[in-house]
Amino acid sequence: SPIIALDRAPPLFDSPRLEHVPTVFFFGVLYQYALLLAFLASRLLPFVGRRAGDWVTRALARRLQGKDARPGAIDRVTADMNYPYLYFHLNFMRELAGKGTRRLLFHSDPEAAPSCPCLLFVGRRKPFQLHSTRFERSLRKAKTGHVVPIDAGHWLMCSDSGAAVVSSRIQVFLKRYSIL
Repeated sequence: SPIIALDRAPPLFDSPRLEHVPTVFFFGVLYQYALLLAFLASRLLPFVGRRAGDWVTRALARRLQGKDARPGAIDRVTADMNYPYLYFHLNFMRELAGKGTRRLLFHSDPEAAPSCPCLLFVGRRKPFQLHSTRFERSLRKAKTGHVVPIDAGHWLMCSDSGAAVVSSRIQVFLKRYSIL
C-alpha cells in the first residue's frame, strides 16, 4: 500500500545517522512529546486540559510557522490534531518491545526508496528537516516516488497554498495508483 508523508520520511526507510541525533532528539522527539502531552491533557484533565492543550499546540505552531501562516489558520489549530503522535509513539514502543506487527529494522541500503508508491510533502521554509537529503534524493529517483515542495514552514496546512496543494496532490496520487 502507498505511503503519504507530510514533511517527514517514514522512519523505517530513512535510517538515522549520528549527525542527526541532536536535531532529531531536541527538535523532533521533544516537539512530538510536547504535542502528545497537549493531546492527552486536552482529553484527560477536566476544566483546564482543553485550554492548556490548545495553547501549547498553537504556541508551537506559531513558533514553527511564523509569518507563513495564513490569517486565522493557527487559531483553528487544536490539541485534537496531535493524536497521530500518541499512536505513532505507542506503536513504536510496541515494536521496540517486540509486540508490533512488523520488525523494526532500517533499510540496509541508505539510497533505497520504499518499494511502494510514496508521496512526500516538504515545507521549503521549515527551519530544519526531520528526514535526510539522502532519503529525498532516493525518493526523487524512484519510479513511484514523488516529492512535493510547498512554500511553507513546518505546518504545511497553515500556509496560503499548502492546504490546497496537499489536498489536490493526494487526490491525484491516490487516483494514479488506483486507490480512489
